[in-house]
Amino acid sequence: MTSPAYPRRHAREIAERMLLARGVKQNRLGAPFGNCLEACYATLLGVPLKAVPDPRNHAKGEEDAYDLLPERIPVLRKWLHDQFTLCAVGDEGESPPGVLLRTKDVPLFWIASGPSERGLQHACVYSNGSLLFDPHPSNAGLLEVLHWTVLVPLGPLWDRVVPTSILTKRKSA
Repeated sequence: MTSPAYPRRHAREIAERMLLARGVKQNRLGAPFGNCLEACYATLLGVPLKAVPDPRNHAKGEEDAYDLLPERIPVLRKWLHDQFTLCAVGDEGESPPGVLLRTKDVPLFWIASGPSERGLQHACVYSNGSLLFDPHPSNAGLLEVLHWTVLVPLGPLWDRVVPTSILTKRKSA
């Protein structure tokens, strides 16, 4: 006996509802402490916000937090690699190549970033080119998408896109 086949659209709706059910809102707003990006990672990975590393957590003040901003992405990339065997692949543009599929029934989640109505850079979770989840309390989303990030599993094919510092560390281990 076979189980009933569910249309792909139904599967996408279920996947989106599951992601939204575990959506994590940011708990710090504004520069230089805003943690929208960390909230996006927590949402996509199903972990609490406090599990996502942020070097600015140890800042002694605003100036110190600004100084720690360059460490933010490398720390996140290392954490993704070590904890989830994932790599964050991103670039400038409105969407990742291949994400805007002809069929909109496939759930593909990614992080979009760009300017917000508050005049600051912001990050949100998108699905197939549309806002799905905004970690900011306003839920206003982005004015435009300028950068995208997709989480991909590491393996032989993806070793080419792993940051050099992680590859160097892995080879020396």
